[in-house]
Amino acid sequence: GVALLGDDEMLVPAFVNGHTHLAMGALRGITGSGSFDGNVVEDLFFKLEVSLEEEDVRAFVRMGCWESLLAGVGFCWEHYYFADAIVQAFLDTGMTGIVAPTLQDLSGPGLVLPGCGAQDAIRDTLKIHHDSSLAARGVGAALGAHATDTVSAELWKQLGETAGSETLPIHAHLAQSLEELERAVERHGVSPLQLLADQGVLDASAPCLLVHSMYVTSADLKLLDPARHVLGLCPASAVQFGFPCDYPTWHEAGLKIALGTDAACSNDNMNVQQELRLLAGGALFAVRDSAQHAAFAAAAPSDAVPKARAVNERRAQLLERSKDFNVPATLLPSVLSIPGKLHPTVRAGAIEEGLLANLLVIDASHPALWPNHDPLRSLCFSDISAAAAGMLVAGKWVGERGNFQRSILQSKLYQAHRAEADSRFQALIKRAGLVPQAK
Repeated sequence: GVALLGDDEMLVPAFVNGHTHLAMGALRGITGSGSFDGNVVEDLFFKLEVSLEEEDVRAFVRMGCWESLLAGVGFCWEHYYFADAIVQAFLDTGMTGIVAPTLQDLSGPGLVLPGCGAQDAIRDTLKIHHDSSLAARGVGAALGAHATDTVSAELWKQLGETAGSETLPIHAHLAQSLEELERAVERHGVSPLQLLADQGVLDASAPCLLVHSMYVTSADLKLLDPARHVLGLCPASAVQFGFPCDYPTWHEAGLKIALGTDAACSNDNMNVQQELRLLAGGALFAVRDSAQHAAFAAAAPSDAVPKARAVNERRAQLLERSKDFNVPATLLPSVLSIPGKLHPTVRAGAIEEGLLANLLVIDASHPALWPNHDPLRSLCFSDISAAAAGMLVAGKWVGERGNFQRSILQSKLYQAHRAEADSRFQALIKRAGLVPQAK
């Protein structure tokens, strides 16, 4: 909902980011032009993350929280190593959300980083889940399985059982790479999603947030229950490390979509509201690679007009198929109520009794919204962060109302957090033997 506070201000729910790796903001810009040619997660990120220390994560997550808060995001579905550090960073900055300690038992940094083994991460998850004082401050937990090629079938089975008995959501990457699909078929003879079904994960009563799903078939989608299973989509990140997903098919299957930014090193920002434009128009990218466009590109001048008409017809078909994504009623829930209400107990994303008081005050007279004839459409397509005038997170003001961004950036708290993050970043790249690419 949107509430009008006089003629010049709007009150809306703070945005909810459905998938983040906040600490990886420290790796922003670390990738070069060839970094995304292969599997960037394994080829680059894993190699750097094994050098992380727990206090690095706390410092880097703080910076990700500040960037998110400045963009009007008050709630994140976070997935990373060193659970206690993430929780403390949330409390340090006032961020709310769901912490999913990353779980790996086959491969990945979780096997190397101290205290981040699979059973350690499960214990950390349950510790957060059972801490009522954290829930009161807007911090909850989810089971953070990394992916089907880094988590064994046996561990997936355990996670499904734990999710059901503890009413804990599962937040996992799914079918995010060709390698993951190949390994699922080679090891188990099934797709990544069928593997989850075979291990009972999809039967758990708790919700699942399954992110990326680039290599998911129509048959796979039939395994999902729209009442409990939500697909996470990170459009800006996907076009860097993968490709745009076939989310119109997800929508046609009745599945809900939660938008996320993923990591700042593959996006490169944490402003989830800006993902809405890619959700709205992303399906039309298929025009460029259509048979109709290829025929037009090769057409003789005398045949160009009819071929161009065929291209336009293909555009019209794709536009019709994705028309629901051009209206606020479909777009806004993907960054508000769908991810915000997914957790059973720690909930946000709407102005409702019982939900966290995560609210954003917007300067409705700001040039970014002018003339603001349709406030809901402005929330989808304008740059709302530029017009943010104030923010409540878990009922507490972040920064100063009317001086929101400047008051944060000039605060002693932010400056101390920035100084520590800068220092720790320099130490990290030395340990990892990495030299940042020249500008």
